[in-house]
Amino acid sequence: MSSEKIAIKRKYLYGVDLMRLLFILGVLIIHTSTVFTYKFQVGSASFLTLGSFHMPMHFTRMGFMFISGLVLFLNSYNRPMHLIKFWKRRYFWVLIPYFFWNFIYHLVEHDFEKISTGNWWLQYWDLLIHGNGYYMYFLMVMLQLYLCYPLMRFLFKKPKVNI
Repeated sequence: MSSEKIAIKRKYLYGVDLMRLLFILGVLIIHTSTVFTYKFQVGSASFLTLGSFHMPMHFTRMGFMFISGLVLFLNSYNRPMHLIKFWKRRYFWVLIPYFFWNFIYHLVEHDFEKISTGNWWLQYWDLLIHGNGYYMYFLMVMLQLYLCYPLMRFLFKKPKVNI
């Protein structure tokens, strides 16, 4: 028998995809209900009804973050870790949409106000470093997860013992 590694095909976990779908739908419902809730007068029956539906749905946000981290672990836990390659690949695919959509949403929110003003760029910078505008917090948390993932993987990985 050769010393080459034999590729073991992992079982595909369809339940993880189903959970991701349900959590994504829940997060979209939260964001949509937030917009609609504040169309009503604060304290009105409509406002309170939507608010009572809105608050319990927040578990989907944490569930989606958990599933995202789980998928990251499942897909890369047993593969060799090339730190710079990992970060380059992950940050490239998250930073481009993060910068782009913050820029577009900020531009539209300010009615295409001249972006040559220093105040516009300061507000844009504030959005980027805090991740607190336009529901971009998820991407900011993903960036933080990618930064910490190699350490978490190291801490959770069991050392192989040869006897």
